[in-house]
Amino acid sequence: MKVKDSNVFMIIKILVIVIVLVFIIKMIPSTLSRYEMDTIGDADIQYAFYLLEANYYTEEVKLGDIIPRDDAYVYNFTVSNYKEDKRSEVNMEYDLVIRTTTNLPLEYELYLEDDFDTNIIVSNEVVIDEDGTYFRILKIDKRYFSMEDDEMDSYHLYVYFPSIYKDSMYQDIVESVEIGIDSRQVIS
Repeated sequence: MKVKDSNVFMIIKILVIVIVLVFIIKMIPSTLSRYEMDTIGDADIQYAFYLLEANYYTEEVKLGDIIPRDDAYVYNFTVSNYKEDKRSEVNMEYDLVIRTTTNLPLEYELYLEDDFDTNIIVSNEVVIDEDGTYFRILKIDKRYFSMEDDEMDSYHLYVYFPSIYKDSMYQDIVESVEIGIDSRQVIS
């Protein structure tokens, strides 16, 4: 009888171990699962340009992991004629140009201050550089700053990647967006 009891005890022991292993295997994915959250945010100012002298300034906009969705991705930036206690000593004018690659089917809108009724992009064209690379060039009308007062233009760049493009063919494609400011002294 001892051999039979020993076999039954061994089978019960193996069953308990298998049940515990199955339970652990089932529980690990839920306890180690990844937390993911989508937000629609509007950070204050992500980029700032200070036009204290005539110059050309550029800044690469970090799009991050942009995915198709119905809401816009918003990037805020400012252009001003002062920084802390320094101000431009001459009247300035500037051209703002946004240059993007055309790897993704993105749509762009640019708003000045809090006027979200008027997209201020006046030129939107695709050009080819000497290497055969396509770029989208977005321009606005020339802007002016006086040397008399501290002035700042606040911009809101809306980037749309419509949800109709939820397709694996757009996965892992990198898009480049660059803001360029060309400032000059106004000679009157």
